[in-house]
Amino acid sequence: MPDIYKQAAESLFSFQNRVGGLKALCLAQNSSPSATYALSTAVMDNYENLKSIKGITCDNSMNYFHQIVLLHEFQTNGFPNKRLRLSKETRNTISFLKANVDLEPLKAMKPAAIFKPVANRYFRIFQKTNITEFAAALKELNITYTQTQFKNVVVLSELPPSAKLTQFGEFQSIGSCLPVLCFQSIVNKGTLLDLCAAPGSKSLQASESFTVTANELDKRRFNILKKRCEPQNITCINADAFDTIDRIRSNQFDLILLDPTCSSSGTYNQDKALALKLNVGKEKDLEKLVTFQKTILLKALTKGAERGIKYVSYSTCSINDEENEQVVEFVLEQNKKWKLVNVLEEWEVRGLRHKECVRCEEPGNGFFVAVFQRK
Repeated sequence: MPDIYKQAAESLFSFQNRVGGLKALCLAQNSSPSATYALSTAVMDNYENLKSIKGITCDNSMNYFHQIVLLHEFQTNGFPNKRLRLSKETRNTISFLKANVDLEPLKAMKPAAIFKPVANRYFRIFQKTNITEFAAALKELNITYTQTQFKNVVVLSELPPSAKLTQFGEFQSIGSCLPVLCFQSIVNKGTLLDLCAAPGSKSLQASESFTVTANELDKRRFNILKKRCEPQNITCINADAFDTIDRIRSNQFDLILLDPTCSSSGTYNQDKALALKLNVGKEKDLEKLVTFQKTILLKALTKGAERGIKYVSYSTCSINDEENEQVVEFVLEQNKKWKLVNVLEEWEVRGLRHKECVRCEEPGNGFFVAVFQRK
């Protein structure tokens, strides 16, 4: 059993220092990434209570987050058992807390104040999963689930306290699932290029139906992508998306999945809400983003038409019209060789002006998807 307390502290510390999104940082951990993410989000749910405890080292250091994580564990389950394989840093931090911190206020807090969810706990079940075994594992953890309209996507009542569900699937928001679900609704096999792929959830989801090549420019994010995807026989490329588009050979791919950098305005109460708690700000110039989105989508469509691509999806985790419908309208005006496909007709929330597109407008789970078909 890895020291997830240290891993969660490392992830929160890096998140506070703007190294990356909390989920991506947790997924980059060597062992039990899902358990690390579950613990990290639970700690942040309880952060206002934890940071008020007198005696902790309030300097936003790695040591500070280690203390915060272990205080949360103490409040919910007691300090970790000494028989566990705990790192030297975790053992030292426990000793510090016992000697220097008044733990009584934590004992007096009501559990209801702790398990306040950041967002719905969507879980994508692997196609190979035995549902009976999955249900039994949930029962053992005292967790229930609600079925969504999609067979392999459910909502868990809470995050599991350990990594016992990783063999059955992975946590992935319903919005993030939509681009691949859109493709799967119109084709059931083929070759797919995921252009801006890290941290890899969509590539992994797509690999259950398609032969996938995943591209990522940023070296740190590429390492996360490679770690997650190569074991699933996904080809990973560390390159600029524009260069990768230029290198596409004739009939090399059937589909392109494009989920470029966006404002993330649809994920307000996930990483953004956590960032606000830690005073992490990241302003993005919307006009520059939109220019980039238009440019890369137009490039994918132009080169795609020349190289035999049949479908291209464009998605964002933004709710802004400027990044979604307006981008679609721009590229359709510029390139007449493509048309929109009416996807996921059973999905009720459609595009603002183009009903072929789909939107997700759940709080903290905003998403937009458009699928283009070559004429």
